[in-house]
Amino acid sequence: MVDPRHKRPKVLTLMPIYHPIAYGASYASQLLLESDFSSVYELHHINSRFADTVAGVGGVSVKKLVLFFKYLSLLLIALITVRPDYVILLPAFNRSAYLKDSIYHVVCAVLARRKVIWWSHNWGLRRLYDGSGHLMRRYIRWIAGSVYAVVTPGSQQHADFDFLFQLKQLHAIPHGLPSEAYDMDRFDEHHDFRVLYLSNFVLSKGWRVLLDAAQQVCACRTDMAFDFYGNVSNDTSLNDIIEAFTSTGFPERIIYHGPAYGPVKHKAFETADIFCFPTFYPMETFGIVNLEAMNAGLPIITTDHANIPEIVVDGWGGILVPKQDPVALAEAILRLSDDRNVRLRMGAYNQRQFYAQYTVDKFVQSWISLVRSFEDEHMSD
Repeated sequence: MVDPRHKRPKVLTLMPIYHPIAYGASYASQLLLESDFSSVYELHHINSRFADTVAGVGGVSVKKLVLFFKYLSLLLIALITVRPDYVILLPAFNRSAYLKDSIYHVVCAVLARRKVIWWSHNWGLRRLYDGSGHLMRRYIRWIAGSVYAVVTPGSQQHADFDFLFQLKQLHAIPHGLPSEAYDMDRFDEHHDFRVLYLSNFVLSKGWRVLLDAAQQVCACRTDMAFDFYGNVSNDTSLNDIIEAFTSTGFPERIIYHGPAYGPVKHKAFETADIFCFPTFYPMETFGIVNLEAMNAGLPIITTDHANIPEIVVDGWGGILVPKQDPVALAEAILRLSDDRNVRLRMGAYNQRQFYAQYTVDKFVQSWISLVRSFEDEHMSD
């Protein structure tokens, strides 16, 4: 008989993976699936993608209903044939998405009696609960009672769960990225001063806020340029973007370049002096793009939102500005543009922090250690 202590625990994941990567949760999921996690644990994956692009995320359609039943069937088959020890689900907390995800959860945790780990890439559980009626609240509490553990990218996000879960169920694992090589001496070269935005063009990611700030800066400074990269979204079409950028009055210095992947993305970070991410996205958790800027040795101007203050340290790695405040954002940009020594100090600090805490190896090891702690706890029961 095999000693259960020597068996590799089986982990089943139901997570959406997009190619090319559409947003941070998808990228983090892919990194985990392709990592050493799969050599330590017997890993099985179902790609529960409901849209082909980030613009298609959200909403209801016949196609998505068909896909829901497809993934539910695959999940049932995997639960029967694989018999996983743990199932990792990525719940969403708008009402329709939560109801869909809760069915997956019930099948895994209640019917199959598997240990379900929620890997939460967005906020909203408390908001959903507070805005629900009596029956929906009872349902949410019942679902929460069968969740084995919750993993979030940052500890501040625990405030979205601690009214339904015990603190020992809540775990913070910061995202991590593969490191890329950047020449820090590049800042000694003379070039136009460039400010970078790189994220999906969701309105609440703050791209219009930065666009307003960019116009203020360009009106008083002739040596400043702003580069915007990103995909269209379900609230911003390509026509919306083109119209917004052609009406700035500074089309040669405030430029939309389209999506950025691979070498294009690397060059965007390589040629920037400051990275700006003025997000107020309601479901923002971490801002993986901030890690890319840290790896590139850039100072960051962002908002005191979600888990971001845990990674972008105000005054050390960048400046945190109020949300939806283009005046404050413009002032922060000008302040950093006028002080090269502060920019270099902040960029170097960010790069040290990246290699100390936010590499993909540290991210994966944290996941391996977490599941191992669950196993140790099981053995001691």
